[in-house]
Amino acid sequence: MADESLRVHFDEDVASNILRVFDDAREYVVAVSPWLHLWGHAKNAIKKAQKRKVDVFFVIRRDNDARDNRSADLKWLQQQGVTVFQAEGLHAKIFFNEETVLLTSMNLLSGSSRNSLEVACTLKDKESQHQIRRYVKQSVIEIAGEIVRQPSAGRVAKADTSKSAHPAGLRGFCLRCQKQIGLDESRPLCPNCYGEWKQWRNRDYMEKFCHKCGSPSVTSFRYPTCYPCFSGLR
Repeated sequence: MADESLRVHFDEDVASNILRVFDDAREYVVAVSPWLHLWGHAKNAIKKAQKRKVDVFFVIRRDNDARDNRSADLKWLQQQGVTVFQAEGLHAKIFFNEETVLLTSMNLLSGSSRNSLEVACTLKDKESQHQIRRYVKQSVIEIAGEIVRQPSAGRVAKADTSKSAHPAGLRGFCLRCQKQIGLDESRPLCPNCYGEWKQWRNRDYMEKFCHKCGSPSVTSFRYPTCYPCFSGLR
């Protein structure tokens, strides 16, 4: 019986599955790729995500812009309003959004999208997904340095809206009905919704909103915040 906890991709299918992570994102997408050489389809996927008001984050190797002419790709990402982090010694290649986590051998290089022998795994298990997201946040982004960028108009508007929703940083939102409540990740539901939840006490039941910013998001009692809030990126 096949293991349904992951899906494996090879060679030419790898690049298309990486781009699908961007295409399917509704809230955010994180691309961990030590080296960059973006091609047309990759740029289009990034621009379409930005147009949908998706937060796009890149993590690259610190000396990336010293290789060939890759600084042009960094400049392009900054012009799109993408947040780019630099991490020393980065070798992992990871791409994920709020629902999909893809581990791969492939960098976002145009040559690799056509000619390289590559492999990738899409993780289906929610706990494994969370472990990868937490690793990127705690072991990669927190030690990385952010490259200064010029935010796009859409991104600024989104950030301003988020700040106005909880200016004091002390108010949160119910995961299920979005009602404003106290910010407490151990109690992320309002009393009415908690009454419904406690009948089953399923800590992994999928909810609708982020407890911290109130934005529509795939959350749960166990993991009550969206990834940008969880990572401190929003």
